[in-house]
Amino acid sequence: MAARMVGGGRMLAMSNARYRLAEIGHGRFFATRERGRQIREGIEASSSPADALVLDFLGVEAITGSFGDELVGKLASGGYGLTVEGVADDVRETIETVLKRRDLTVCKYLRPIEG
Repeated sequence: MAARMVGGGRMLAMSNARYRLAEIGHGRFFATRERGRQIREGIEASSSPADALVLDFLGVEAITGSFGDELVGKLASGGYGLTVEGVADDVRETIETVLKRRDLTVCKYLRPIEG
């Protein structure tokens, strides 16, 4: 369990929710704004902005900008604390481009475990 500071110096308890994109989306390549919206709405239905979300991209080779904006961009701009892990270089670059356009950043990136 993590905590996040909110207005007035209060601490808000945060639970960690992990979403493995390769399992959710059944694939290695994610495209279209509509697909990003479907996955984002599923995540939003099972979590809240008080949750610290982990988006695990292990096994995902690439995403389009429209998919990344709809999923990562909208979650980040919606107040969710995000950690992105298991990202391939192409996925990381797309996410960074999407977030830069929105003037946002992800909390942190974690590399896939080599082994």
